[in-house]
Amino acid sequence: MAVTRIKKVYLLALPDERVAVLQKLQKWGRVQIAPEALAPAEGSTPENSGPDRQQLAGEKRRLEESLSRLQWLIEHLEKVQPAKSMLENFLVPKELVDFGAFEQAGGFDLEPVYAAVQEIDEAEHQIQKQLRKNNHILQQLALFRGLPYDLEAFRDTQKIFVRLLLAETHELEALRTGAQEVLGEESVIDILQETKSRALLLVIGRREHGEAFAKWCENQPLEVAALAGLQGTADQIEARLHAENEKLSAQQGHLNARLQEQGRVLPQLQVFYDHLQNQLERYNQLASFLRSRFTAVITGWIRTRDIPDFEQLFANPGHTAGWLFEDPAPDENPPVDYDNPTLVKPFEFVTDLYSRPKYWELDPTPFLSAFFALFFGICLTDAGYGLTLVALSAFALKKFTNITPNSRNLLRILLFSGLVTTLVGIFTGGIFGVTPQQLPGPLAGLKHLVVLNPLQNQMGFLIFSLALGILHISLGIFLKFSWNLRHQQKADAWFDQAPWLAIILGVVTLAVAGQVQAQWLTRFGTVLLIVAALVILIFSGRAVKNPFVRFAQGFYSLYQVSGLLGDVLSYARLFALGLATGVIAGVVNFLAKMTLGIPYLGFVIMPLVLIGGHLLNIVINALGGFIHTSRLQYVEFFGKFYEGGGEPFEPFQLKLKYTKIKGQVQP
Repeated sequence: MAVTRIKKVYLLALPDERVAVLQKLQKWGRVQIAPEALAPAEGSTPENSGPDRQQLAGEKRRLEESLSRLQWLIEHLEKVQPAKSMLENFLVPKELVDFGAFEQAGGFDLEPVYAAVQEIDEAEHQIQKQLRKNNHILQQLALFRGLPYDLEAFRDTQKIFVRLLLAETHELEALRTGAQEVLGEESVIDILQETKSRALLLVIGRREHGEAFAKWCENQPLEVAALAGLQGTADQIEARLHAENEKLSAQQGHLNARLQEQGRVLPQLQVFYDHLQNQLERYNQLASFLRSRFTAVITGWIRTRDIPDFEQLFANPGHTAGWLFEDPAPDENPPVDYDNPTLVKPFEFVTDLYSRPKYWELDPTPFLSAFFALFFGICLTDAGYGLTLVALSAFALKKFTNITPNSRNLLRILLFSGLVTTLVGIFTGGIFGVTPQQLPGPLAGLKHLVVLNPLQNQMGFLIFSLALGILHISLGIFLKFSWNLRHQQKADAWFDQAPWLAIILGVVTLAVAGQVQAQWLTRFGTVLLIVAALVILIFSGRAVKNPFVRFAQGFYSLYQVSGLLGDVLSYARLFALGLATGVIAGVVNFLAKMTLGIPYLGFVIMPLVLIGGHLLNIVINALGGFIHTSRLQYVEFFGKFYEGGGEPFEPFQLKLKYTKIKGQVQP
């Protein structure tokens, strides 16, 4: 239950075989390439400055251009696919493809599909452009309706210009006055049509005033009607434009049908995209090689357990390769991979949401997993809700077999936490908001298993939650204490962690002594507190030579007992969430019972209220339970011993955005 042991690997090959070596590593998928781990030696040259760099650069450009076209194609064809819900986007698996078909995907002819979709897209663009133009004209024509004038008549002559203006009604007087000042007395400014909000103005002026009037219009709250080239009355033009829009919409439908027909090759395009993307990844990794005339060297990280398979992989007569393994240096920070049992493994997802441990650090996941499931169960405190979570999670895991690893881990966390929730619900007497006393005969025996009912004993439930907090925080401090001892940092262990453990034990001892009336326990707890306080006061600032500063630091460290109290009180959120879940469940049952009084419809409404109300309660409180349980791990627990900041182990492997390989990949 720790991070996986990692070694550094140096792989040597002939320069002509470096692409084949990379392809084998990519298919095998267990070595993380780390070019920064090897500095250029004398006489070697980075791959990107070799004599064939132009050829490599040209091949990379070709792949990048093809991938850019493919991405454009996929995005356009996905638009005509049936819309997916948020749940479908989360759970729908990737396209399954045989490895042999994936290897042969490079022969797909992209050009005919690209040309066809590009033609459709250009035609669609022209239609959209014309529709926008027509709709803009129709919007302007709204005030022309009913006018008997041919709009072609509103045109300039050699001596005058004619403008039609659209303006707000309340701006009319100011606009008429301003226009009159610009155009002078020899002008016509008339209202052709007016509504409550807008008006249509006819402006006729001398030709020499046209430029000044145009500049004036730019700074006014009005719109110049752009109706040049339109023939007939406004009603006739509107009829023609509506008819034209209908034809354009029909053309759009035809183009959409053609695009849907092209969408039949979308799965092939997605496989082709993943195939080319992995080719490009290999060319990008060529820069990781250091190369001389006769040898190419690549460095990376490999898990110790994979070394025998690595040696077998390259012990092939078809390759001339050599390799060397070495342990990481103490000042290095190798990538991190987990090594946890099956029940713990899904909770690595929760640890990664915070930060992966460093290679030399303790993996907190085994400790986190047990408390996470328990705290989540306490937040729900209902056996019925736990069984519902188990059933839904198990169904999703069985139904959607090709979901992403993170989605699968999240479902497994909900499954395990649902099982714990069921047990907590049995011991706290909550089953869909029904008390054990209300259960029918076969289930009535469950009332004997109830240990602590939050609705009947709130103070006991609060004390239980705070006690769990004390245990959780103490474990975090103890893990740091143990870690320091194992790494020969005994002063830190005995002076930084041990006193705080003693303070917690002393407070608990005094609390117990107050209940059992034991004087010796009281004395023992008091001595523990005094000794622990003195150790913190004297040794917290031990790195400082100045006695006054040292004492001040010790006093400040001792003041942190208030922070420790705040950490413990944070676990009261378990009490609040657990109590809220039970109360809301009871309210749902009460409302459902009330609906039975509705004649005829009561028996229809009641199950809807029960199912909808309890599902909503499960969703809301499961979300709250996940968030607050994570918060207790990250802030109160991790803050006592865990730093994080490790880099995940990411081997060079096939990266599949749209597809998933069916069966085993053969290197």
